[in-house]
Amino acid sequence: MQESSSQQMSKTDGRPGWLSEVPRWAFAVPVVVVFASGVLVGAWVFDEGDVIIPGPVPIDLGAPGRYVALGDSYSAGEGLAPFQEGTQDTDQGGDRCHRSERFAYPLLLEFVHETTRAFRACSGAVVPNVFDTVQDHSGVLNSQGLQVEPDIAGDDVTLVTLTMGGNDVDFAKVLSFCYFEGPDCSELPYKGYEHLRDWANARLSELKVDLINLYERLRNAFPRARILVLGYPALFPLKAPPIYRDRGALCTALFREWTSPEREAIRDAGFHLSRVILEATQAAGKDIEYVDISSHFAGHEPCSTGGEWVRFIGLLNSAVRDGSFHPLADGQRMMARIVSCYLDVFPTADTPRTKTTNYAMTGCVAKETVEVVTTPEPAATPT
Repeated sequence: MQESSSQQMSKTDGRPGWLSEVPRWAFAVPVVVVFASGVLVGAWVFDEGDVIIPGPVPIDLGAPGRYVALGDSYSAGEGLAPFQEGTQDTDQGGDRCHRSERFAYPLLLEFVHETTRAFRACSGAVVPNVFDTVQDHSGVLNSQGLQVEPDIAGDDVTLVTLTMGGNDVDFAKVLSFCYFEGPDCSELPYKGYEHLRDWANARLSELKVDLINLYERLRNAFPRARILVLGYPALFPLKAPPIYRDRGALCTALFREWTSPEREAIRDAGFHLSRVILEATQAAGKDIEYVDISSHFAGHEPCSTGGEWVRFIGLLNSAVRDGSFHPLADGQRMMARIVSCYLDVFPTADTPRTKTTNYAMTGCVAKETVEVVTTPEPAATPT
């Protein structure tokens, strides 16, 4: 999408004076200079040193079995190359599911009993891709077929995890729309609706019905499994980053492409999505369990003062690239920690949710028995 001159002016009006005349493409130029002492990987900047993150708690499901990892890019490990053979970009002979070879949280989980994994998540997936419609990217079908094929279902599956819903509400398209339009994209027309926010509210209501149906079908396909449905982290911190911090100038410049009202609207929409997912698990019944992510990621959104667990935008070409607004390797490790702690604190689906268990969950996720990871974050695959 190209900006008109009026659109460009409306967005730059929100920038500080010293940035108001700087074109978008120029943001990438000073980055190499400013961060010459850091690491520039592909189109992404990393200024972190050694990363300390809690390792996953060994999961005890009571017996050997199978683990099935379903979902979208948040479960596939989008942006965290290298990708599994056959899931790379379509122009490289893959189906573009972008299943990370090493960093996706489903691969990090550890089990007490022998457990085989079926890694089925695919970047860009929407609800119908689980049971009804084989996903395709640019005409290339998901080489695995449906996420739940007949040979994937069964009563020997002991654990199913899922992230789903973000693409059903135009996650990437809305972020790009708000990047280019302004000063408050939520007030602008979108897909035949008078305002983007009206479209979002209507689509979320439809999505809730779709998710309830999906969860009921998952229970039928996996009658004995713990079925965990994960929410999503916030995509913007509560406040814009201070300019005096490391990377503050870069973050401030890029944050201005989403005005404060837009960032707030996107945060609110994200929380609304997670609430819809929670309510759908409750409405479906059948021991479908919701696992909160956002509260544990608070303070670790893109450019947050607590350190990033979610990648910010790429520096080249467009607002939303492969891996933008997706968990970094740290974020995927934390998702593995959250899932494993949840299963440890709530050993059965009907374990009561009380203040005691909630405190135990928070304490488990934050426990200071950690592994030190010294490998750099992987590069995002250029597009």
